[in-house]
Amino acid sequence: MEWANEFLMAYEEVKMAERIDQERLLRERRMPPLKRLVRPYQHDALLPALPQSPHGQLHGVGFIYDEDRDDRVLVAIDDLKDTPGLVALAEHEGGLEVYARKPTGLTTVSVGCDEWGVLSEFIPHQGRWKELTVDFTGK
Repeated sequence: MEWANEFLMAYEEVKMAERIDQERLLRERRMPPLKRLVRPYQHDALLPALPQSPHGQLHGVGFIYDEDRDDRVLVAIDDLKDTPGLVALAEHEGGLEVYARKPTGLTTVSVGCDEWGVLSEFIPHQGRWKELTVDFTGK
């Protein structure tokens, strides 16, 4: 039994080292080019104002940081840049609020070694952002 515990501990150490390497590569290689592409947010006048002012935009998609200003939201936008109608992502403690012109169906987004869950998704409806819920009919 002791050998099994030693094996599991060694395995966890290897997995943790791999995760640290992946996060380092993300910070060192992927983030700098994305940060150079960030522009001031340009709001589409045909859409309702977002509940918070975006900190900027990447690939035309706005991003809203929470208090820890996790730049991995840029990686999420880069990975989702081909998602039709995506307007903005708001990151909050490892979860995302999605603002889009139409439902995206997103439930999780891989960001480095983490999976960020979609906390809520909003679409424009009658001049404001309406949260998509199972009982929302759009009427």
